[in-house]
Amino acid sequence: MVASVKQHLFHGIHEMLDGQKRRFIADQVYADWWTAAAKGTLGDLEDQFRAFLAHEFVESCLMKSGVPFRVVDNPSSIDELGAHDLAPHVWKLLDPWFMWKKHGLLGD
Repeated sequence: MVASVKQHLFHGIHEMLDGQKRRFIADQVYADWWTAAAKGTLGDLEDQFRAFLAHEFVESCLMKSGVPFRVVDNPSSIDELGAHDLAPHVWKLLDPWFMWKKHGLLGD
């Protein structure tokens, strides 16, 4: 799983909202997490890193199945949800499925 996420995040070419195909823009926080994970020094950040890996893994699987990365910047309906929106969100660690709940995808 980790190798798959690394390929998706650092090496994959993805179609963006503007129609261009490119790699994701580097994020220093995520780069620091990868470095710390490789060194075994994540410490208190381990839960966040695992949540981040889960997000990227689910996102990559959805994209491989044909779901676009993003459809719109701020989705307001189910039809506007992309793989990024449907993957569990690391920054919503207490409720990583908030987008599913917002759009009624979890049921009752």
